[in-house]
Amino acid sequence: MVVMFLVYSGFGIMESFKRKKNDYIKGFVRKRVLKTLIHFDIAVFLFLLVALAFGHEYTSSNYALSWIGWESIGNSNWFIFDIIILYLLSYIGLALVVRYNLNERHFLWIIFGMSSAFLLFMFKSKPGMVWWYDTIFAFPAGMLWSAYKPQLEQKLRNQKIYIISILTTTAAMVTTCYLGRNFMEAFLYICSPIFAIFVILVTMRLRLGNRILNWLGINAFAIYILQRIPMIIASEYGLHFNPVLFFAVVMPSTLIIASLFTTLTTKLDKRLFA
Repeated sequence: MVVMFLVYSGFGIMESFKRKKNDYIKGFVRKRVLKTLIHFDIAVFLFLLVALAFGHEYTSSNYALSWIGWESIGNSNWFIFDIIILYLLSYIGLALVVRYNLNERHFLWIIFGMSSAFLLFMFKSKPGMVWWYDTIFAFPAGMLWSAYKPQLEQKLRNQKIYIISILTTTAAMVTTCYLGRNFMEAFLYICSPIFAIFVILVTMRLRLGNRILNWLGINAFAIYILQRIPMIIASEYGLHFNPVLFFAVVMPSTLIIASLFTTLTTKLDKRLFA
């Protein structure tokens, strides 16, 4: 879920920039970075209320840094921190492209370089917490696909090339994942973008879509960021000792609050970012 969100985000940014150029950059920070941060901070506020209600204690730095995703007060945080930084790096890279009249390939070098620096920073800052940085390269991978989309799609219309690409990507994905988990962690960093490419290849021929999947797609952010609230509350009342009951309470509760959250933020977005 995280890998595909990152790759589609990178793809979407590149596609939008190709169509709108400088006009896209003008509203980028407000509509991408600030919008994501506001949605996240609304969720953090809800976790703060839960923490206060049940007497959970955190340090002052936890409370302060939780608003940008560097720390957590019970909420999921690392993914939001990563995506906000990647958005900011994209803004810097696109601004350089416009300022110095560079082309898309120059931008790809810039974003891959900055993503690598960000990965190294996270590796040093969060030692052993590989989930903070092992999916970062999926983001520029989405931009890479966008940049070469016409050429790639033309070649992949050939059935033989398509099958070879699927088999090669599958083998590379399994190999890098195995090596990363058992021998050298660095292989995990390239396993994620390879997995993303595999999913893209599959969905080029296999179409999945229905009302349930569409609804889950619309509410994916809310489900991801709020799912721990019902878990925390249910655990406080001992429901986690009964897995079936725990699931029966947490699952519908998560979907309900996610739907309400999406409705609220959609209305807020119309006022703030229209």
